[in-house]
Amino acid sequence: MEDNLEERIANLEERLGLYKSGVGNINGELNNLRRKLSLAGCGFLLKIPSDLLHRINDLAIGVGFYLYSGKTCFNDYLTTTEKKREIEFGHDIMLKRVELLQKFKRDSEIALNSESIASVCYRLNDLEAVEKEVNDSTAYVREHHMNVADIKRKFVTLLEQLQYQVLEWQSIVEKLERDREEKECAV
Repeated sequence: MEDNLEERIANLEERLGLYKSGVGNINGELNNLRRKLSLAGCGFLLKIPSDLLHRINDLAIGVGFYLYSGKTCFNDYLTTTEKKREIEFGHDIMLKRVELLQKFKRDSEIALNSESIASVCYRLNDLEAVEKEVNDSTAYVREHHMNVADIKRKFVTLLEQLQYQVLEWQSIVEKLERDREEKECAV
């Protein structure tokens, strides 16, 4: 029983990407693993029989294996009707892929045999000149953008200073009005 539990835990550790148990107290490590699984909301994994986990894993891996190899490794899980439907579905996909590959081959032959592709070697100097022009334009745009950003920053600073000056003048005017009112009231 304990060996089976250790195997199940080793399988779970491997599937969860946890480090395998090293030298130490196995009971402490089991408790640690149970606690981690419970905290992660996966405590139910310890209750699943290992053969069922293996079948689920085979089924999950088998789907990916089927898509790339054309073979099924999960025939035990499918009924005859499901197998037939899967073969028909796979056949349609395979025919569509063949059609797309043929179309790609035709289109690529047209593109690769065209005069434009053949003349690329002769136009390298022109391409380099255009690349230099694009790089120069990029540098000019960057410099212009930096200048605009600098002007914007200075404008904002100026507006802040003007706003501060207006507030200062406003407080001076208010003080003078109060002083004048006090003098008028005193007279």
